[in-house]
Amino acid sequence: MWWKRWWNGFLDLLFPTPPRCFFCQRPLSSGAGQTCLECLQRISHSEGSLCRRCGRPLLGEEYCSQCVGYSWAFSQARSVGPYSGDLRLAVHRLKFHNDRSSALLLARLMFQSIESSWWPDVDGLVPVPLHAERLRQRGYNQAELLAYELSLLCHRPLLRLLEKPFPTPAQSGLNQQQRRRNMRGAFRVIPGSEEQLVGKCLLLVDDVLTTGSTLDACARALRQAGCADVRAVTVAITNRELIPREGAE
Repeated sequence: MWWKRWWNGFLDLLFPTPPRCFFCQRPLSSGAGQTCLECLQRISHSEGSLCRRCGRPLLGEEYCSQCVGYSWAFSQARSVGPYSGDLRLAVHRLKFHNDRSSALLLARLMFQSIESSWWPDVDGLVPVPLHAERLRQRGYNQAELLAYELSLLCHRPLLRLLEKPFPTPAQSGLNQQQRRRNMRGAFRVIPGSEEQLVGKCLLLVDDVLTTGSTLDACARALRQAGCADVRAVTVAITNRELIPREGAE
C-alpha cells in the first residue's frame, strides 16, 4: 500500500538508521566515516617500517627481499594493508561482485594510505587496464572504479592512458621471475596519448600488489613513452617478505 511506504519513509526521516561499519556492521558514532576504529586498525598495516620501494611490511631492512636487486619502473608503491581478512573480502566484493560501495570506501582508505607529500607531485591517476575480453566478461574494470573515486578525493584527473592488447596467462602458481616474464610487454600506451604523459608524474591504481610485476610492466610502458615518474597505490599487498622468494606464488 502506498500509505505504508509513505509512513515508513516519514519514520526514516524522523528516526534515521544509524550508519554502520562497512566491515563489522556495528553502529558508528556521528562523523566516524564508514569504518570503526577497531576494524580500521585490523585491516591496516601494523605500526612499523615499510619497504621504501613497494610499501610491504618489513622484518628489518630498508627494502624487502622482493625489491633488493630489482630495478622497478615505478619509484614507490603504497597500500592500505595486507591482503587478508576483511580487506581481502572487500576486494573480492568489488572485483567479483560489482559492489560499487566497496570502491568508494576502498578509495578513501587508499587516499589515507598515501603520504601527503606525494600529492603536489602527482599529475594524474592511471588505472591498470584489463584485456578487452576480460573486460567484456566482467563488465567493468575494478581498478578504474577505484581510480575514479580516488580522483574525486585528490582532485587529480583520471587518465586512461594504457591498454592491454593481448591476454596473458594466469599469474597464479608463478614465482616472481616467471610473473615478470609473463607481464613483459603486456601493456602499452594508447596510441595518440603520449603527449599527455611527457614529463609527468603519474599514479598507477590497482587492487592488489603481489610481486609487483603488473605494476612494473605498466610503469615501464609509461616511462618508455616519456613519463618522468610513476608511483603506485593498491588496496592491498601480499606479504611476500615472510616467505622465501623462490616459493612465491
